[in-house]
Amino acid sequence: MQRMTTCCVALQNPILVRKGFQKAMNNCKKVRRTVSDRLSNLPESVLYHILSFLDTKSVVQTSVLSRAWQRAWKHVPAIDLHSNSFKKFRKFKSFVSRVLSLRYDLNVQKVSYKYYYHDSEVSHFSLFVKVIKYALSHGTRHLVIDLGEVSNDEYSYLFSDLFGSVTDSNLATLELGYVTVDRGFGSSGFRALTTLHLDRCTLGYDQEEDIDQEEDIDPFPNFACLKNLVLHSCFIECSNKYKRSFKISGPQLLSLKMLDNSLYIKVEISAPKLEFFTFWNVQAIDGLPKLSVPSLVHADIRFWCYDLSAWNIQSPMLILIPLLQGLSNATSLVLDSSSIQALMDNIDFLEQHPSPLTRLETLILEAVTEPFRLANYLFKGSSCTYPKTELHQRSSESLRRKLSC
Repeated sequence: MQRMTTCCVALQNPILVRKGFQKAMNNCKKVRRTVSDRLSNLPESVLYHILSFLDTKSVVQTSVLSRAWQRAWKHVPAIDLHSNSFKKFRKFKSFVSRVLSLRYDLNVQKVSYKYYYHDSEVSHFSLFVKVIKYALSHGTRHLVIDLGEVSNDEYSYLFSDLFGSVTDSNLATLELGYVTVDRGFGSSGFRALTTLHLDRCTLGYDQEEDIDQEEDIDPFPNFACLKNLVLHSCFIECSNKYKRSFKISGPQLLSLKMLDNSLYIKVEISAPKLEFFTFWNVQAIDGLPKLSVPSLVHADIRFWCYDLSAWNIQSPMLILIPLLQGLSNATSLVLDSSSIQALMDNIDFLEQHPSPLTRLETLILEAVTEPFRLANYLFKGSSCTYPKTELHQRSSESLRRKLSC
């Protein structure tokens, strides 16, 4: 009761209130000064590493806050340029040019260029060429280029020509969005590249010299060190699709993800070291891919059950059995509800053949109830003493989110 009375008296006294406010402000300044001192006392390499997680515009703005940090942005080992941080292209172009010209001549670990302007009259080709050349001449290990959904196709092809002229590069990770790549890109000199991510890209093989071609298409013949490959929502342009195959061959490839692509061509995958394979809703002639992956450990297979009739295949067995044979060495297999339905619709035919899955240990089914008959068939050929079945549920929304990552 006495404490409440004291508080009420203090609130009624403006002098006490003002002193209390000043004390609180002084405490805030002390905390702010302490935090600032701690940041200033960090080793420069640590400070630059922290700043590398921000986009370049934010890094420059942060450097203005302290006289000691004024030149910090020139040392940061990452350049992250986003057009959506600027209302007008003119300001974005000026900012990019100044950053590239004023930054210290040091190697940069990661360069990211994302262009999202919707003005088709604005030409940014010279700008992103400048960014790419800067990255390749400064030892960049990780390059991200996203030209946006409204990008001009002409720029995309010129981009491929630009990469086709590369003879040597330290680039280890390359992420491309909304661009067209062709054989010039696949023949480029990215011999150190280990990770390639193509998002909503067009694989263009429809030039005049390809009109009468019937040979198979190998999109990345010179990427001998490639270990991780992601193809998401990609489309292939080429003539004579019914007479050609889209081949992915990687002597060092360990992980392959093919998500929601529209290839409409036969797909063949030959990767002796591949351990992780994801194949989601890829539209291809003859349905599912032909696999040669003897080191496979984990596979995640998803296709819509209506695709079997859409592929105009007289017998679904012509694709289901070869698919299972290609997955024969997998120890872990994920099947979604649509894939389960497609297999269950043909379970009578499947049971007439031995299960090719000789090493299967874990079967993950995205279903409400376990399809015992299918599980028993898949485990039938396995040498595992104690096989395990797991039931998972995935909403359509979470599926869309994962496809878009």
